[in-house]
Amino acid sequence: MKYTSYVILIITLFLSGCGKRTDSITNNLLNEAGRLIDSHPDGAYGILTVINQTDSLDDDNFSRWCLLYCTLSKKIPLSLLSTDKVERAAAWYNKYGEQEDRLQMGLFLGEAYVHDGEMKKAMSIYTEICHEAQQHCLYNALGYAYSYIGELYELQNYMSQSAENFKYAADNFKKAGNTRSYVCALRDLGREYVFMDSIAMASELIKRADSIAQTINDNEVRGSTLNALGNICLIKEEYNQAEDYFLKALSITKDTLPHYFALIDLYMQQDSLLKAKTLLQKLPHDNPRYLYSIKEAYYNIHKNEGDYLQALQYLEECVYINDSIILANNEAKVAELEKRYNHLKLQKESADLRLSRQKYRIIVILCIAIILFILLVSFLYKRKAENKIHKQQMELGEIKSNILQLSLESERRKEQLDISKSEIKKSRQIQQEIKMLKVKYQRLRICILTNSAIYKKLRQLLKQNIPGNNKVLLTEEHWRLITEQIKTVYSGLECFVLERYPNMSQQQWRYCCLYMFCLDSNEEARLLNITPTSARTKRSRLRQNLNIELSDEDSLYEYLVSNIC
Repeated sequence: MKYTSYVILIITLFLSGCGKRTDSITNNLLNEAGRLIDSHPDGAYGILTVINQTDSLDDDNFSRWCLLYCTLSKKIPLSLLSTDKVERAAAWYNKYGEQEDRLQMGLFLGEAYVHDGEMKKAMSIYTEICHEAQQHCLYNALGYAYSYIGELYELQNYMSQSAENFKYAADNFKKAGNTRSYVCALRDLGREYVFMDSIAMASELIKRADSIAQTINDNEVRGSTLNALGNICLIKEEYNQAEDYFLKALSITKDTLPHYFALIDLYMQQDSLLKAKTLLQKLPHDNPRYLYSIKEAYYNIHKNEGDYLQALQYLEECVYINDSIILANNEAKVAELEKRYNHLKLQKESADLRLSRQKYRIIVILCIAIILFILLVSFLYKRKAENKIHKQQMELGEIKSNILQLSLESERRKEQLDISKSEIKKSRQIQQEIKMLKVKYQRLRICILTNSAIYKKLRQLLKQNIPGNNKVLLTEEHWRLITEQIKTVYSGLECFVLERYPNMSQQQWRYCCLYMFCLDSNEEARLLNITPTSARTKRSRLRQNLNIELSDEDSLYEYLVSNIC
């Protein structure tokens, strides 16, 4: 594709002095690149490549170049800029840039920190952006910041925090009218729910994202939601439905390889190895990005077929590719470090040269400054000596007056102190009485609970020994009495639980009520006809669902009893 304005600018650049650009020509090039990013990203990349003599650019043009390059990297795959370059550009935008550009550059700086493994720095940048964007109601920037924070939490396996931030991102994208990003945020939120074993919630979110994706003209986003739905069906072992989703995604997207691999994984789970092989043969084996995955798929297929010799060969190829990738990454990091070192070395040499030229000038200026300083000190010393006597006389009169005032103030505060001591003593007595009343109140509730008919019935059930029993000992009537008794004794329990876990099912609520009877895990297991390990798992999941963090010395029961009215 030919870009007339692009050609004109390049010719102008060439005629301007064989590579020596003026500021106006550089500005024209940057403006043209910014205009072409959305419509013709390849043309924009060509312009940015022409002006990629970043060391000769001033801070203004260099910072604009960095922002355009980072923005373009979201359109087409580009190598990342070094962190020091992004930091330099971000520092300039913090001082002189518009607010929207400053926030955008901050997001790119956070990505650079993540690439370098500086997670704390990235989190700090994203948090600052959230604070500023929220103050000025910049919902789009706020959505992106929450999305990046969610990705950081996901990298550290904090799935609940990640899901919370993806939810905030979706809400802000919706407010900003950014439908594409809203769909992506819902999709990512659904993925986090999958990691947290909330398959039903994940399925509902991704179906909603898919229905919205159908209204926008973006097949890649729609393909990602279909792929996500297929993976959920794969987890639920709904293989036919999963295959339909993957095939539909395959038919509408340009990047088909993820969907091919999803189908291959599906066929391998169904032991349809012939179908998996057929799909693998359709993949481009010359694409280095997916070569490892293709070899690994062949390895699994041959291993399942029992062809261990061929499987071993593919496994060795996988190991070789993995080692090559690690070696290439290490070499790239070393090259980047050498490049940074050489750049810093040149900067240091240039700075040393400037310092050597200014050496004598600085010495002369310092000598003049020292002489002036000595004269000024002498003058100030004489002036100070004259004022000191007068000041001391004034201070003497003030001290006498202050002594009298302090004497009166001391007597007044002494009286207040006596009154305050009496009030503190009364306050401590009241606090002690409140504490004792709380303890009595908790004991009374426990006593009411243990004296209830249903508690005694539970004890009778626990004493029964029914060989070969494979049913839950508790009937619907028992459950009704259990929940009613708990609502009577702990009237605030239901409100407390629903506030922390609004989606709690009836079965989980029943177990929560049973747990408040303070039975041990073995007793719960006998009543529910499950293993003690499963009973302990129920307790752990109840605590996780209620989002309660406890130390090793504290128990969930004590926490609930102490915090429920």
